[in-house]
Amino acid sequence: MVKYKKFFYPSLFLFLITYGYGFVSGEVFNKNKILGMEIKKDKPKNCPSYSDGYSGHSCEYHFYCRGDECSTKDSQSLVKFTNANGEEEKFIPDTCSEFSLENENCTTKHCYGDTECLSNRCVNKTCMVNEASPVMECMNTITYNSQKFKYTPEMYCGKSNHEPCEYDDDCASRNCDPNGYCLDVVMDRVFDQIFYQLFEIGAIVCGIYNEQ
Repeated sequence: MVKYKKFFYPSLFLFLITYGYGFVSGEVFNKNKILGMEIKKDKPKNCPSYSDGYSGHSCEYHFYCRGDECSTKDSQSLVKFTNANGEEEKFIPDTCSEFSLENENCTTKHCYGDTECLSNRCVNKTCMVNEASPVMECMNTITYNSQKFKYTPEMYCGKSNHEPCEYDDDCASRNCDPNGYCLDVVMDRVFDQIFYQLFEIGAIVCGIYNEQ
């Protein structure tokens, strides 16, 4: 028995260290503070606890919002908000559309009632989009800066992944697919950037020529 105790306590210690530090608690921010965040090139080790990974030489961020209050996901893929009574509530922020389910490219954490979903709609244990209560998200995306002649990262808020949309600007990702749904995909803008640069150079040359 002594022999097993010799290995039990060190193993328990390693377990607590591994899973204790691996736990991530969702954090809550004001939307205005999020929109004011400066996204710049950095190293993965410098990403804050509320970042959601690393891509394109910068930290990634995904905040799910209810009004002006926005939350990151915790280690259970849930977001938290404070209700009118000052109590903390947790929700599943991810949603699927009927279209995405038909194409078998969407899943969410299992729900067992509408109130468990941020969209307030649970169907067959899946949180679904709800036009009466769309899930809003803030994330880092890229936009073209005509003064710097390049695309630059910035925070943008809009509808979350799989929500119905008409225009790119309806979506947090600024990507409304041809089927009319927001897609959380960063598009390759290299050729767009070259096009815009050539267009602007051409406009400047034409302006100089016309002045002569």
